Amino acid sequence: MTSRLPSVATKLSEKSNNSSTGQPPTRIASAGPAAQYLETERDRRTLEVLAKVAAEHDVEPASVALAWLAAQPTITAPISSARDVRQLQPLLTAATLRLTAAELRLLDAASRP
Repeated sequence: MTSRLPSVATKLSEKSNNSSTGQPPTRIASAGPAAQYLETERDRRTLEVLAKVAAEHDVEPASVALAWLAAQPTITAPISSARDVRQLQPLLTAATLRLTAAELRLLDAASRP
């Protein structure tokens, strides 16, 4: 199983997410190469749910995306990286973030084609 959403969430959380309000990304153009993943309704819907769940946990969407990926039965460990210290915190947070069954169902439903 491969997923592009954690990568997109990381890029968006650093470029266009308003983490203080937990609102979903609004400046799609500033997402650079990640913007290609926002072309479908499914992708926008998934990112909206990621932002909502992140706000409920007071964490970055990237943390939720990685925790969601780690919760998948076919994933042993999600692979991610940080280029600087600012990007490291969401990765560390994801390691201890536990999503509820209801949150996992919301994310799964939002990401279905």
